[in-house]
Amino acid sequence: MKLSIGLIVKNEEKNLDRCLTALQPLLKGVTSELIIVDTGSSDQTVEIAHKYTEKVHFFDWCDDFAEARNYVLDKAKGEWFLYIDADEWFESVSLIVAFLNSSESECYNDACFIIRNYDSFSRSSNYTEEYIKRLFRKLPGRKFEGIVHEHVTNMGKLKFIDEHINHYGYVQDSTNFERNKKNKRNLPLLIRELEKEPDNLLMLYQLAQEYLCLDDKDKIIQTCNKIITKYSSEIDNYYVIKAYWMLNQVYMSRGEYEKIIDVVENYMEDSRQHYNIKMLDVLCQAIDVLLRLKEYEKVTRMFERLFSLLGECDERISHGEEGFGASVWAQDEMEREKRLFQFAFSLFQCRRYRDSLVHLKNIKGLLGDRLIEENVELWHDILTETGEYGELCKYYLKVKQNSGKMEYVSKIILSIWDGDSKLGEKTAQGFLSLPDDDEFVRLIKVYYYAEKNGAEVIPDLEALMDTITPRKEYGRLIYLAQKYDVPLKKYIGSCSSDEIAVLAYQMIELYQHNDDNKDAKCSENLTIKEEFFKIKMLERQLFDIHLTNDKIEFLFDCYTRDKMRYLRKLIRNEMLNENECNNLPGEYCFAVYSEVALDYYEKRDLKNSFYYYRKALKCWPFMKDIISIKTKRIKAKFESEREDKQEFDENAIKIKKYIWKMIQENNFKIAQETLGAYKKINATDKEIEILEQSLNKEVN
Repeated sequence: MKLSIGLIVKNEEKNLDRCLTALQPLLKGVTSELIIVDTGSSDQTVEIAHKYTEKVHFFDWCDDFAEARNYVLDKAKGEWFLYIDADEWFESVSLIVAFLNSSESECYNDACFIIRNYDSFSRSSNYTEEYIKRLFRKLPGRKFEGIVHEHVTNMGKLKFIDEHINHYGYVQDSTNFERNKKNKRNLPLLIRELEKEPDNLLMLYQLAQEYLCLDDKDKIIQTCNKIITKYSSEIDNYYVIKAYWMLNQVYMSRGEYEKIIDVVENYMEDSRQHYNIKMLDVLCQAIDVLLRLKEYEKVTRMFERLFSLLGECDERISHGEEGFGASVWAQDEMEREKRLFQFAFSLFQCRRYRDSLVHLKNIKGLLGDRLIEENVELWHDILTETGEYGELCKYYLKVKQNSGKMEYVSKIILSIWDGDSKLGEKTAQGFLSLPDDDEFVRLIKVYYYAEKNGAEVIPDLEALMDTITPRKEYGRLIYLAQKYDVPLKKYIGSCSSDEIAVLAYQMIELYQHNDDNKDAKCSENLTIKEEFFKIKMLERQLFDIHLTNDKIEFLFDCYTRDKMRYLRKLIRNEMLNENECNNLPGEYCFAVYSEVALDYYEKRDLKNSFYYYRKALKCWPFMKDIISIKTKRIKAKFESEREDKQEFDENAIKIKKYIWKMIQENNFKIAQETLGAYKKINATDKEIEILEQSLNKEVN
């Protein structure tokens, strides 16, 4: 038997299936057995265990984890013993299988994996990682020690296996009563153990972890300070470094930033060599605080130390040293790139512009869009300060050659063009001498020559529009095509709906205030995608804060007609009426009701127009501000017409009184002329007939 896998469990029906399912490839890949010992479950834990193994045993709990583990160990027949808890599960076990089935396993007595502890004190995600020893050779006399957080003493060199165990036991959640119950159970056991050995570093560290789970900040500070004071000579010890880390997390949660700086600066002043990779986490805590406090001079010194240590770490990894798999820093290039950007930004703030540029150019674009906006701003400022405009072209070529992430750099260049065409023109000069075998190079040349030569660029623009791969960042290209009447049909036809929407929004957002900008052409011959593009441009334009209400009303009416024309190409016409449209998406239903409202408005039926605009709004609240402008205008018009009618009616009464007076005074000619004029402007007035009869009677 090569391997025994042992678990001690109690009331783990929610977790056990997941844990044991993840172990199946290991049980099948190595000659092995699975042993489960229950310590008093009252749920379905034992029944679930029997589905996976016949070796289910029972142990009377005695507040001693080591004794319980040793009970399992005594029943194990394997050469190696692996233990895991029910609330943990492996992501993969292939490296463990390979290790146990290889001759390399003969060279070790102990091996460890990476545990991924999910918690609320994370750096860049919601977990932290560390190595834990969970696999050891079963030799005579080897036993578990420690009534809580039990362990087996190492025998020789550790084998680091970079497989991950997921563990949610440290999640700080006030609703997680089971976890809190476990923490409260562990605390007295740890305190009892520490009464025997008050300076036991492992037990002190585990005590701090329990306080961390219970969010008892005062106790965390007290315990971590005891570790740091007692073990100041072991500054590179993993548990000492973690004590620094936990201490700083508490200070950070309380906003006591100066204490973090003091802790880390004292830590960094130590002249000894530091080789524990976890120390970088402590450094990063100070960096985050210094960035928040805008202490850029101090933070650059921290960054210099950080990247120096990273260099040492990389060198050790290249020489085959193990044990870095649990480090974000050793493995995660994106984390490094984030810090590189922060370093470059800090250097810029210290007016070390060229140093900033050097580090900015080391970012390979692995973070993608997550740093684009900040990067664009920093590049803009650095190029403005240094005048080294050709550096962006060099950066593009470097990234293209080394990582293939040209899209990342191209987005920076395009964003600079969109925000500052004069700077874009200067950065483009480096691309002019490059061959045209790169479509992005051709694009930048078109941008440059359009800026310099205007309409002379049309042949190159037409050729580019026929061949270039559509991208949502090409708002300026669409703007140029519309400016010079270059057909968009083929280009727009190659875009997805999402790309079209982003392009339309970008073009309106960036270029609508340009004097050369043209509205999208009205045409019944547009394709469905061209219609969609035009609608999205209008949609974005409607929310421009610079537009007057009159312009917004006009654009919204255009939008309503264009949207309905688009929908009639997309959907059966019988669906696009007020009786059937409720079965359509809210945005489409909105368009139907808006068109009905517009029709009533044009017929001067303001009451119905107002009603249908309000009905449209319920379908798509996105247009709330636009509909508000429209309905306010209708209300105002309605009030105005009502006031005009009231004034008209008052004047009509005066005119009719005047006619009666003329009849009574025998001024029949004046009465007849006045009545004729009044009849022309208010022919529906029923009193006209009475006036005519009276006038005829008197005349005859």
